[in-house]
Amino acid sequence: MHSLTSCRLVTAAALGLAFAHAAMAAPSYRIELLKKGNGVAPKWASSISDNGSVAGGGVDTRTAESVLFRSQRGQKAQALAETQAMHYPGEPQVNNAGIVVGRYQRDWDNYGGLWAADGTLTDVGPIVGCDDSRGAYPQSINDAGAYVVEIDCPIGGVATRGGFLVRDGVAVKVPLSDGHVTFPSLINKRGQVAGVTDYQTVTPYVFIWEEGKPVRRLTPLGQEVYLEAMNDRGHVVGMKVTNLNWRPFLHDGKSMQELPLCGQQDVWPVAINNNGWIAGNFHGLGVSPDAALIRDGGCSELQSLLDDSGAGWSDLSVDDMNNDGVIIGHGRFEGYRRVFIATPLSR
Repeated sequence: MHSLTSCRLVTAAALGLAFAHAAMAAPSYRIELLKKGNGVAPKWASSISDNGSVAGGGVDTRTAESVLFRSQRGQKAQALAETQAMHYPGEPQVNNAGIVVGRYQRDWDNYGGLWAADGTLTDVGPIVGCDDSRGAYPQSINDAGAYVVEIDCPIGGVATRGGFLVRDGVAVKVPLSDGHVTFPSLINKRGQVAGVTDYQTVTPYVFIWEEGKPVRRLTPLGQEVYLEAMNDRGHVVGMKVTNLNWRPFLHDGKSMQELPLCGQQDVWPVAINNNGWIAGNFHGLGVSPDAALIRDGGCSELQSLLDDSGAGWSDLSVDDMNNDGVIIGHGRFEGYRRVFIATPLSR
Protein backbone atom coordinates (compact mmCIF):
# COMPACT_ATOMS: atom_id res chain seq x y z
CA MET A 1 0.00 0.00 0.00
CA HIS A 2 1.06 3.59 -0.55
CA SER A 3 2.17 5.78 2.31
CA LEU A 4 -0.10 8.63 3.34
CA THR A 5 -0.02 11.42 0.76
CA SER A 6 0.72 14.83 2.22
CA CYS A 7 -2.29 17.16 2.19
CA ARG A 8 -2.51 20.95 2.26
CA LEU A 9 -5.66 22.73 3.37
CA VAL A 10 -6.39 26.16 2.03
CA THR A 11 -7.34 27.62 5.41
CA ALA A 12 -5.86 25.16 7.96
CA ALA A 13 -3.20 26.19 10.45
CA ALA A 14 -0.07 24.06 10.62
CA LEU A 15 -0.98 22.44 13.94
CA GLY A 16 -4.48 21.59 12.78
CA LEU A 17 -3.12 20.19 9.54
CA ALA A 18 -0.69 17.93 11.39
CA PHE A 19 -3.55 16.64 13.52
CA ALA A 20 -5.62 16.00 10.40
CA HIS A 21 -2.75 13.97 8.92
CA ALA A 22 -2.55 11.83 12.03
CA ALA A 23 -6.29 11.32 12.13
CA MET A 24 -6.38 10.20 8.50
CA ALA A 25 -3.29 7.95 8.59
CA ALA A 26 -4.77 4.93 10.39
CA PRO A 27 -6.32 2.21 8.22
CA SER A 28 -10.06 2.81 8.17
CA TYR A 29 -11.42 1.04 5.06
CA ARG A 30 -11.83 -2.53 3.86
CA ILE A 31 -11.83 -3.11 0.11
CA GLU A 32 -13.34 -6.03 -1.81
CA LEU A 33 -14.30 -7.00 -5.33
CA LEU A 34 -17.80 -6.37 -6.59
CA LYS A 35 -19.20 -9.81 -7.36
CA LYS A 36 -19.63 -10.76 -10.97
CA GLY A 37 -22.38 -13.07 -12.12
CA ASN A 38 -24.65 -14.16 -14.94
CA GLY A 39 -21.80 -13.65 -17.38
CA VAL A 40 -21.25 -9.97 -16.46
CA ALA A 41 -17.78 -8.78 -15.45
CA PRO A 42 -18.09 -5.26 -13.91
CA LYS A 43 -15.50 -2.76 -15.21
CA TRP A 44 -16.73 0.53 -13.73
CA ALA A 45 -19.53 1.79 -11.50
CA SER A 46 -21.46 5.04 -11.51
CA SER A 47 -23.83 4.85 -8.53
CA ILE A 48 -24.22 3.25 -5.10
CA SER A 49 -27.34 3.60 -2.96
CA ASP A 50 -27.40 3.79 0.82
CA ASN A 51 -28.36 0.11 1.06
CA GLY A 52 -25.50 -0.97 -1.21
CA SER A 53 -27.20 -1.40 -4.59
CA VAL A 54 -24.76 -0.59 -7.40
CA ALA A 55 -25.17 0.36 -11.07
CA GLY A 56 -22.42 0.59 -13.65
CA GLY A 57 -20.95 -0.91 -16.78
CA GLY A 58 -19.10 -4.06 -17.67
CA VAL A 59 -18.53 -6.75 -20.24
CA ASP A 60 -20.69 -9.74 -21.12
CA THR A 61 -18.06 -12.46 -20.90
CA ARG A 62 -20.05 -14.66 -23.29
CA THR A 63 -20.17 -12.12 -26.13
CA ALA A 64 -17.41 -9.64 -25.17
CA GLU A 65 -19.97 -6.83 -25.61
CA SER A 66 -20.41 -3.83 -23.32
CA VAL A 67 -23.45 -3.87 -21.02
CA LEU A 68 -24.89 -1.92 -18.12
CA PHE A 69 -25.42 -3.82 -14.88
CA ARG A 70 -27.19 -3.60 -11.56
CA SER A 71 -26.11 -5.33 -8.36
CA GLN A 72 -28.87 -5.18 -5.78
CA ARG A 73 -27.85 -5.11 -2.11
CA GLY A 74 -24.62 -7.05 -2.54
CA GLN A 75 -25.99 -9.57 -5.02
CA LYS A 76 -24.09 -10.55 -8.15
CA ALA A 77 -24.13 -8.16 -11.10
CA GLN A 78 -26.94 -8.62 -13.63
CA ALA A 79 -27.07 -7.06 -17.11
CA LEU A 80 -29.81 -4.50 -17.72
CA ALA A 81 -32.18 -5.13 -20.63
CA GLU A 82 -31.47 -3.43 -23.98
CA THR A 83 -27.89 -2.51 -23.07
CA GLN A 84 -26.13 -5.19 -25.09
CA ALA A 85 -23.37 -3.87 -27.40
CA MET A 86 -23.61 -0.31 -26.08
CA HIS A 87 -21.35 2.14 -27.90
CA TYR A 88 -22.20 4.99 -25.50
CA PRO A 89 -22.59 3.50 -22.00
CA GLY A 90 -23.83 6.53 -20.06
CA GLU A 91 -23.90 6.60 -16.26
CA PRO A 92 -26.84 4.64 -14.77
CA GLN A 93 -28.09 5.73 -11.34
CA VAL A 94 -29.73 3.44 -8.77
CA ASN A 95 -31.86 4.05 -5.66
CA ASN A 96 -32.54 1.95 -2.54
CA ALA A 97 -35.46 0.20 -4.24
CA GLY A 98 -33.13 -1.04 -6.98
CA ILE A 99 -34.74 1.20 -9.63
CA VAL A 100 -32.23 2.36 -12.24
CA VAL A 101 -32.38 5.31 -14.63
CA GLY A 102 -30.01 5.84 -17.52
CA ARG A 103 -29.53 5.28 -21.23
CA TYR A 104 -30.12 2.22 -23.34
CA GLN A 105 -29.65 1.51 -27.04
CA ARG A 106 -31.91 0.27 -29.79
CA ASP A 107 -30.76 0.07 -33.41
CA TRP A 108 -27.60 1.97 -32.40
CA ASP A 109 -29.60 4.95 -31.13
CA ASN A 110 -29.59 6.20 -27.52
CA TYR A 111 -32.81 6.31 -25.48
CA GLY A 112 -33.62 7.20 -21.90
CA GLY A 113 -34.89 4.34 -19.77
CA LEU A 114 -36.10 3.37 -16.32
CA TRP A 115 -35.50 -0.20 -15.11
CA ALA A 116 -37.81 -1.42 -12.37
CA ALA A 117 -36.51 -3.70 -9.64
CA ASP A 118 -37.80 -6.72 -11.60
CA GLY A 119 -35.83 -5.63 -14.68
CA THR A 120 -38.78 -4.23 -16.66
CA LEU A 121 -37.67 -1.37 -18.94
CA THR A 122 -39.77 1.77 -19.56
CA ASP A 123 -38.89 4.36 -22.20
CA VAL A 124 -38.97 7.82 -20.57
CA GLY A 125 -39.34 9.76 -23.83
CA PRO A 126 -43.15 9.53 -23.97
CA ILE A 127 -43.36 10.42 -20.26
CA VAL A 128 -41.74 13.81 -20.84
CA GLY A 129 -43.59 14.28 -24.15
CA CYS A 130 -40.76 13.93 -26.67
CA ASP A 131 -41.94 13.21 -30.21
CA ASP A 132 -38.64 11.41 -30.77
CA SER A 133 -37.54 9.92 -27.47
CA ARG A 134 -33.92 9.54 -28.54
CA GLY A 135 -33.28 12.94 -26.95
CA ALA A 136 -34.54 12.23 -23.41
CA TYR A 137 -31.85 11.15 -20.92
CA PRO A 138 -32.47 10.50 -17.19
CA GLN A 139 -29.72 11.84 -14.94
CA SER A 140 -30.53 11.05 -11.30
CA ILE A 141 -33.15 9.33 -9.12
CA ASN A 142 -34.01 9.59 -5.42
CA ASP A 143 -35.41 7.00 -3.02
CA ALA A 144 -38.99 8.19 -3.56
CA GLY A 145 -38.61 7.25 -7.22
CA ALA A 146 -38.59 10.85 -8.50
CA TYR A 147 -36.02 11.46 -11.20
CA VAL A 148 -34.74 14.22 -13.46
CA VAL A 149 -34.38 14.06 -17.24
CA GLU A 150 -32.35 16.23 -19.62
CA ILE A 151 -34.02 16.67 -23.00
CA ASP A 152 -32.97 17.75 -26.47
CA CYS A 153 -35.91 16.58 -28.54
CA PRO A 154 -38.97 17.81 -30.47
CA ILE A 155 -42.14 18.30 -28.41
CA GLY A 156 -45.22 18.99 -30.50
CA GLY A 157 -42.97 19.43 -33.50
CA VAL A 158 -40.90 22.14 -31.81
CA ALA A 159 -37.23 21.56 -30.95
CA THR A 160 -37.00 21.72 -27.16
CA ARG A 161 -34.04 21.73 -24.80
CA GLY A 162 -33.96 21.70 -21.02
CA GLY A 163 -35.18 19.26 -18.42
CA PHE A 164 -38.02 17.73 -16.42
CA LEU A 165 -38.68 16.44 -12.95
CA VAL A 166 -40.72 13.22 -13.11
CA ARG A 167 -42.64 12.31 -9.96
CA ASP A 168 -45.28 9.56 -9.78
CA GLY A 169 -45.21 9.36 -13.56
CA VAL A 170 -46.00 13.07 -14.01
CA ALA A 171 -43.43 15.28 -15.76
CA VAL A 172 -42.91 18.86 -14.55
CA LYS A 173 -40.75 21.22 -16.60
CA VAL A 174 -37.82 22.65 -14.67
CA PRO A 175 -38.25 26.47 -14.87
CA LEU A 176 -35.87 28.85 -16.58
CA SER A 177 -33.22 30.61 -14.51
CA ASP A 178 -32.89 34.33 -15.27
CA GLY A 179 -34.38 33.54 -18.68
CA HIS A 180 -31.87 30.77 -19.40
CA VAL A 181 -32.62 27.11 -20.17
CA THR A 182 -31.86 24.79 -17.24
CA PHE A 183 -30.45 21.29 -17.43
CA PRO A 184 -31.12 19.27 -14.25
CA SER A 185 -28.59 16.59 -13.36
CA LEU A 186 -29.18 15.75 -9.68
CA ILE A 187 -32.08 15.19 -7.27
CA ASN A 188 -31.81 14.48 -3.56
CA LYS A 189 -34.13 12.94 -0.97
CA ARG A 190 -35.69 16.33 -0.22
CA GLY A 191 -36.70 16.69 -3.85
CA GLN A 192 -34.17 19.46 -4.47
CA VAL A 193 -33.06 19.54 -8.09
CA ALA A 194 -29.65 20.87 -9.10
CA GLY A 195 -28.08 21.41 -12.49
CA VAL A 196 -26.43 23.95 -14.76
CA THR A 197 -27.71 26.52 -17.21
CA ASP A 198 -27.44 26.25 -20.98
CA TYR A 199 -23.81 26.61 -22.03
CA GLN A 200 -24.87 27.68 -25.53
CA THR A 201 -26.44 30.95 -24.40
CA VAL A 202 -24.64 31.86 -21.17
CA THR A 203 -21.54 30.94 -19.18
CA PRO A 204 -22.99 27.98 -17.22
CA TYR A 205 -23.74 28.43 -13.54
CA VAL A 206 -25.16 26.04 -10.96
CA PHE A 207 -28.81 26.36 -9.91
CA ILE A 208 -30.96 24.61 -7.32
CA TRP A 209 -34.73 24.33 -7.45
CA GLU A 210 -37.59 22.81 -5.47
CA GLU A 211 -41.05 22.34 -6.92
CA GLY A 212 -43.26 25.32 -6.09
CA LYS A 213 -40.28 27.60 -5.43
CA PRO A 214 -38.25 29.89 -7.71
CA VAL A 215 -34.98 28.72 -9.22
CA ARG A 216 -32.00 29.88 -7.15
CA ARG A 217 -28.58 30.57 -8.65
CA LEU A 218 -25.76 29.18 -6.49
CA THR A 219 -22.60 30.22 -8.32
CA PRO A 220 -21.56 33.64 -9.66
CA LEU A 221 -22.52 34.95 -13.06
CA GLY A 222 -19.66 34.87 -15.52
CA GLN A 223 -17.73 32.11 -13.74
CA GLU A 224 -17.84 28.86 -15.69
CA VAL A 225 -18.80 25.95 -13.44
CA TYR A 226 -19.71 22.30 -13.77
CA LEU A 227 -21.71 20.31 -11.24
CA GLU A 228 -20.70 16.85 -10.01
CA ALA A 229 -22.65 15.86 -6.87
CA MET A 230 -25.18 16.99 -4.24
CA ASN A 231 -26.13 15.69 -0.79
CA ASP A 232 -29.50 15.77 0.99
CA ARG A 233 -28.59 19.07 2.68
CA GLY A 234 -28.42 20.80 -0.70
CA HIS A 235 -24.62 21.11 -0.61
CA VAL A 236 -23.01 20.71 -4.03
CA VAL A 237 -19.50 20.07 -5.32
CA GLY A 238 -18.05 20.56 -8.76
CA MET A 239 -15.38 22.31 -10.78
CA LYS A 240 -15.01 25.97 -11.67
CA VAL A 241 -12.78 27.64 -14.22
CA THR A 242 -10.64 30.49 -12.90
CA ASN A 243 -8.08 32.15 -15.20
CA LEU A 244 -8.29 29.11 -17.49
CA ASN A 245 -7.50 26.81 -14.55
CA TRP A 246 -9.90 24.18 -13.23
CA ARG A 247 -10.47 24.32 -9.47
CA PRO A 248 -12.77 22.19 -7.29
CA PHE A 249 -15.43 23.86 -5.16
CA LEU A 250 -17.98 23.19 -2.44
CA HIS A 251 -21.13 25.30 -2.15
CA ASP A 252 -22.88 24.84 1.21
CA GLY A 253 -26.02 26.72 0.16
CA LYS A 254 -24.64 30.02 1.43
CA SER A 255 -21.15 30.45 0.04
CA MET A 256 -18.66 28.92 -2.37
CA GLN A 257 -15.43 27.42 -1.00
CA GLU A 258 -12.38 25.85 -2.60
CA LEU A 259 -11.51 22.28 -1.65
CA PRO A 260 -8.24 21.17 -0.03
CA LEU A 261 -5.37 19.92 -2.16
CA CYS A 262 -4.08 16.35 -2.01
CA GLY A 263 -0.42 15.82 -2.78
CA GLN A 264 -0.32 19.45 -3.93
CA GLN A 265 -2.96 18.53 -6.52
CA ASP A 266 -6.59 19.50 -6.94
CA VAL A 267 -9.14 16.78 -6.23
CA TRP A 268 -11.87 16.40 -8.85
CA PRO A 269 -14.91 15.71 -6.63
CA VAL A 270 -17.41 13.04 -7.67
CA ALA A 271 -19.48 12.55 -4.49
CA ILE A 272 -20.49 14.32 -1.28
CA ASN A 273 -22.50 12.63 1.47
CA ASN A 274 -24.64 14.00 4.28
CA ASN A 275 -21.68 13.98 6.70
CA GLY A 276 -19.82 16.34 4.40
CA TRP A 277 -17.32 13.70 3.27
CA ILE A 278 -16.15 14.33 -0.29
CA ALA A 279 -14.70 11.62 -2.53
CA GLY A 280 -12.89 12.27 -5.77
CA ASN A 281 -9.78 11.72 -7.84
CA PHE A 282 -6.49 13.49 -8.43
CA HIS A 283 -3.19 12.88 -10.18
CA GLY A 284 -0.37 12.15 -7.78
CA LEU A 285 3.15 11.14 -8.75
CA GLY A 286 2.00 8.73 -11.46
CA VAL A 287 0.02 9.21 -14.65
CA SER A 288 -3.00 7.30 -13.35
CA PRO A 289 -5.56 9.05 -11.11
CA ASP A 290 -5.52 8.38 -7.38
CA ALA A 291 -8.68 8.10 -5.32
CA ALA A 292 -9.00 10.75 -2.62
CA LEU A 293 -11.18 11.25 0.46
CA ILE A 294 -11.71 14.60 2.16
CA ARG A 295 -13.15 14.40 5.67
CA ASP A 296 -12.68 15.83 9.15
CA GLY A 297 -10.59 18.71 7.82
CA GLY A 298 -8.06 16.48 6.06
CA CYS A 299 -7.43 14.87 2.70
CA SER A 300 -5.85 11.51 1.93
CA GLU A 301 -5.37 8.92 -0.75
CA LEU A 302 -7.90 6.13 -0.35
CA GLN A 303 -5.10 3.61 -0.85
CA SER A 304 -3.42 4.80 2.36
CA LEU A 305 -6.64 4.23 4.34
CA LEU A 306 -7.00 0.56 3.41
CA ASP A 307 -6.32 -2.29 5.82
CA ASP A 308 -4.59 -5.50 4.72
CA SER A 309 -7.37 -6.11 2.19
CA GLY A 310 -5.67 -3.46 0.01
CA ALA A 311 -2.89 -5.87 -0.99
CA GLY A 312 -2.97 -6.42 -4.76
CA TRP A 313 -4.92 -3.24 -5.51
CA SER A 314 -3.53 -0.22 -7.40
CA ASP A 315 -4.66 2.73 -9.57
CA LEU A 316 -7.84 3.25 -7.54
CA SER A 317 -10.45 5.67 -8.91
CA VAL A 318 -13.66 6.72 -7.10
CA ASP A 319 -16.99 6.64 -8.94
CA ASP A 320 -19.49 7.32 -6.12
CA MET A 321 -19.98 7.28 -2.33
CA ASN A 322 -23.12 6.82 -0.23
CA ASN A 323 -24.19 8.41 3.06
CA ASP A 324 -22.50 5.66 5.10
CA GLY A 325 -19.18 6.52 3.47
CA VAL A 326 -19.16 3.33 1.39
CA ILE A 327 -17.18 4.01 -1.78
CA ILE A 328 -17.63 2.36 -5.16
CA GLY A 329 -14.94 2.65 -7.80
CA HIS A 330 -12.57 0.82 -10.09
CA GLY A 331 -8.90 -0.01 -10.16
CA ARG A 332 -6.43 -2.75 -10.89
CA PHE A 333 -6.51 -5.91 -8.84
CA GLU A 334 -3.61 -8.28 -9.46
CA GLY A 335 -3.17 -6.71 -12.90
CA TYR A 336 -6.82 -6.69 -14.02
CA ARG A 337 -9.28 -3.79 -14.16
CA ARG A 338 -11.98 -4.52 -11.59
CA VAL A 339 -14.76 -2.77 -9.64
CA PHE A 340 -14.34 -2.41 -5.89
CA ILE A 341 -16.43 -1.55 -2.86
CA ALA A 342 -14.56 0.12 0.00
CA THR A 343 -16.39 0.02 3.33
CA PRO A 344 -15.48 2.00 6.49
CA LEU A 345 -14.28 -0.26 9.29
CA SER A 346 -16.42 1.73 11.72
CA ARG A 347 -19.36 4.00 10.88
